[in-house]
Amino acid sequence: MEKILWLRFGGSRLHSLKIIGVFLMFASAFQIAGSFYSLFVTLNQAGAAFNKPDYVPTFFTWSLGSTVNNIQFTREDFIGVSLKPVAELLFWIAMGILSTLVYQAGSVFFPIEEREQNIAEHHRKLIQRVAQASKMKKR
Repeated sequence: MEKILWLRFGGSRLHSLKIIGVFLMFASAFQIAGSFYSLFVTLNQAGAAFNKPDYVPTFFTWSLGSTVNNIQFTREDFIGVSLKPVAELLFWIAMGILSTLVYQAGSVFFPIEEREQNIAEHHRKLIQRVAQASKMKKR
């Protein structure tokens, strides 16, 4: 048999989750703006390095397809350089959505599972004997 207990945070008198949600919304909004800036800077640098390979050591100090004498910035480099800012942007957008959900909900419920296990009859008798023996020792 299973029981599920619900642990509740928040409510009509406790607004701490709404306050936390507001702070997380502001923090994620600032981080989203910073991620957009980082993405645009990286894409501008990658575009400049793609058009003029002499900028590769200045902007990135590496290139997947480069050699000592032949510096080039390939499409793979362009994609590789732009992956991190895109991932950061998507992460902070998801955090913004989650913080909005926390703010709108006002209370959060966490399920806590409690299980009852059926015990065979001979085990139940052994447990009762041990319990009675411990009571006798206490007397």
